[in-house]
Amino acid sequence: MALQCLIKAKQREIDEFKSGERYRKLQTDYRRVTEGYIKEVKKLRNELADAHAHGISVRNMWADDCEEIWREHVSEMAKKDETILKLKDELCWTKWDNEDNLRKLKQDYEEQLYEKDCIIDELKKELAHDKALLGRDGTKGKMK
Repeated sequence: MALQCLIKAKQREIDEFKSGERYRKLQTDYRRVTEGYIKEVKKLRNELADAHAHGISVRNMWADDCEEIWREHVSEMAKKDETILKLKDELCWTKWDNEDNLRKLKQDYEEQLYEKDCIIDELKKELAHDKALLGRDGTKGKMK
């Protein structure tokens, strides 16, 4: 019985091929499958185009952000360089002022030392003079 069913099924298939009905059915199925694939390909192409456009917009935003960060960095570095130059100038002026102050202090101290040396010399002369006067009391070198 199974064989008879199988034979009948094959006979129907042969008859369908002979009449062309089977070819029409195969063509209809093929068109349906092909149209499905075409729709799927179009859908995937649209998704790819959207993803590509999104990737480009993200890349452009990233590039803009990077450029902005770079400008900020360059601006900040210029400000730091300017600050460094100002501080170097201040350092030079401070060094010159300190050197001038040290020269003035040194000169003042040297003048004070000279004045003290002069006073000491005068006092030594006075002391020597006073000793000489004391030694002249007529006792011939004997001091009281």
